[in-house]
Amino acid sequence: MHKMWFICCLFGLQVFNLVACFYTRHKLGWQYNFYSELAALRKSKYVYVWFFLLSVNIGLVLLVVLGLIHFGWLLSFIIIMQTIDVLLFVRKRIWRQ
Repeated sequence: MHKMWFICCLFGLQVFNLVACFYTRHKLGWQYNFYSELAALRKSKYVYVWFFLLSVNIGLVLLVVLGLIHFGWLLSFIIIMQTIDVLLFVRKRIWRQ
């Protein structure tokens, strides 16, 4: 039961991250286009980092579901991944200005 709550929190964190990105782009006046953003991501060097973080995230969820790792380790990885994600987003925003 605790694992299901923790996984729900993990996905909630990802949804919050997505909403924060949308809100920031809206406040900065950017015209958000999902497909152009994907095209820009594909051309950038960060696409490898993004896919790496995504695969690690999915892998960690699977490990928790299987009961192979402790929650404390998972929480540490999530915090590190979210920090890297935010730093990449902020750096990208600074470069665009």
